[in-house]
Amino acid sequence: MEKLMLLNCNKKTYDDMSSALPDTSIVHINMREVIAHIPPESEPRFIHNNSVLSFSDTCVFSRFHIIDAPFTGILHEYLQHKEIRFINSINTIYDEASDKIAQMSRFALANLPIPETFVVRAEAYENNAHYIHEHIHFPVICKTNGRKGSEVHLIKSANELKTYIVALPEKTRFLIQEYIPNTFDIRVIVAFGEIIGAIRRTSESSFLNNLSQGGKALPYELTEQERALAIEATAATHLDIGGVDIIHKDTTPVLLEVNRSPGVLGFESVHTDEKVFSKIAHILATKHT
Repeated sequence: MEKLMLLNCNKKTYDDMSSALPDTSIVHINMREVIAHIPPESEPRFIHNNSVLSFSDTCVFSRFHIIDAPFTGILHEYLQHKEIRFINSINTIYDEASDKIAQMSRFALANLPIPETFVVRAEAYENNAHYIHEHIHFPVICKTNGRKGSEVHLIKSANELKTYIVALPEKTRFLIQEYIPNTFDIRVIVAFGEIIGAIRRTSESSFLNNLSQGGKALPYELTEQERALAIEATAATHLDIGGVDIIHKDTTPVLLEVNRSPGVLGFESVHTDEKVFSKIAHILATKHT
């Protein structure tokens, strides 16, 4: 073992392990000071004090810190995917693993297209602001795990970003994402690996197309590429049923998120002869008989 990385450990743990392993390089990282950068079509990078963390020839020893269990879980999923040794593999199981913040890393590890994304916390922003501002271009989207577009904000400047962060509740993790101009997005309902159907959502008054934010729904016929992306995205988040939101960057479909409990009223207002949960019930009966 060339290097030991301690995550969320106190000084006593660091001192005791350092004295026991005098010939091993030991570094101590507080996960509250780390961000994840997920570039388009690339694997996640974990940034601490404006520098990319290297896990080469490293054993990672973490205390599963309860106040930031989801982010530690995101890192552990990455380490597991890269076959990097870490202690206590059960730490890949954590609350909120299917929420939109955790999803971004899972999409990247599955080689699925997403907007350029940062997973950030207020303390971590202060420690990594230089790196973040080197890699983002305003406007950007900032969002937490709110539902129905309720916590999605279009941020147009560095000052607006700082104001947004200061106003967040303490210890909140959030996403900073590339803003992709659009005229519509797609909601696809997937159940047990099968497409139930899709709608096209548009808005004339907002950058959000969510129906709950005043958007309008129209029927939509998926391309084969979009169908495959929706099914793969639901599988990547380990969900049996999901509402997949897709946007287009130029002509390429890009994932925004998978909703783990998608509403169906908008879908059924367009597909008036189809009941989503009736279809799901038939699929469930077929697959489990």
